[in-house]
Amino acid sequence: MHCTRLAAAILGCVLSQGAFAQTEGKAWLNPPGQAIDLNERQVLEDNLFFEVVASRLPVAVHGDLQDVAAVALDTGRARFFTGPYFYCPRGLRPFLLRAVYGFGGTGRFDVSRIGKSVLIEHGSLGHSNPYNKSALVACLRDAPKAVYHIVSVSE
Repeated sequence: MHCTRLAAAILGCVLSQGAFAQTEGKAWLNPPGQAIDLNERQVLEDNLFFEVVASRLPVAVHGDLQDVAAVALDTGRARFFTGPYFYCPRGLRPFLLRAVYGFGGTGRFDVSRIGKSVLIEHGSLGHSNPYNKSALVACLRDAPKAVYHIVSVSE
């Protein structure tokens, strides 16, 4: 009987932590609304942004991006977050950006510039619409005025 209660308590903790993890990114979600014209987006090529590796994500999420949506980086710090392959073409600088995603295993990020702002979109497959925190390092000409997010989940 004691083992059954312990198993139920553990299951309850796991389920509640899973529910929290699925909604913790909602605080970072910043939909563009009327602030920007989505028709003016200039999509960044895939080689101009990189997702922060899982082992460095807590440093980005709970450190650098805790109070701000974007942080300028030097190349060394960008490599710390992404790996030795990181490279920004001449004339661009690395910025660490807040990102929000639905389901990571079935989705992908797209990054666009719209005027002086950045739009980060994540689309994925799934059964509901959870929001999870992540971070990207993007090569940009200048610091973004705002970072907006669109997260879509399709079944």
